[in-house]
Amino acid sequence: MTRTEVRLSKVVVVDDQPQQFLQFAEVTADATPRALSLIIGATEALEISRAVRKEETPRPMTHELMHQLIDVLGGSIQELEIHHLHQGTYHAALRLGHADGTVRVDCRPSDGVALALRAGAKIFVTENVWDQIQADPSQE
Repeated sequence: MTRTEVRLSKVVVVDDQPQQFLQFAEVTADATPRALSLIIGATEALEISRAVRKEETPRPMTHELMHQLIDVLGGSIQELEIHHLHQGTYHAALRLGHADGTVRVDCRPSDGVALALRAGAKIFVTENVWDQIQADPSQE
């Protein structure tokens, strides 16, 4: 399946609101890259903000713990792929490397972003998702 790389371009954290926002911009030479916006929970938005700022906490938060567990067990986070959009809900998968090869693990996009950012892994969006957004922008 064809896909393109995206980069996190904006994290919007609004105090005392249950919904927060992420925006991604397509990595392209085009003058106007495509953009993807996600609505996520407040906890995930704060964790992603911490990952962007490389902020450390006195004790590992959930995503940092997951990242450490993968590392200690000899694995690595290779990439995140946002691969499906159904009724306004995005679906994603992490590709993890280990001694025997790679595995694909389904995840919420927000959790995947938090882990991918900590690992310095690339984030991709499939053309299927771009096509769905273009066909029905209200799903975004």
